[in-house]
Amino acid sequence: MKIEIPISWDWHKQEEGEVIVDIPESKCKEIVRHFLMKKDYHLRREWLVENVPEINLNVPV
Repeated sequence: MKIEIPISWDWHKQEEGEVIVDIPESKCKEIVRHFLMKKDYHLRREWLVENVPEINLNVPV
């Protein structure tokens, strides 16, 4: 997964220094899992419903 992300601030130009990084799929899964596991159940479910198209959670709300 390639994304452009700011990693620094140039005070003279007053702009962010950005790089394009290619994150391996396994690392993306790890990052997303960590992000979601820090949330309570209802917040996880809410985030998934709002951000994942065509999701079927198969759990009672």
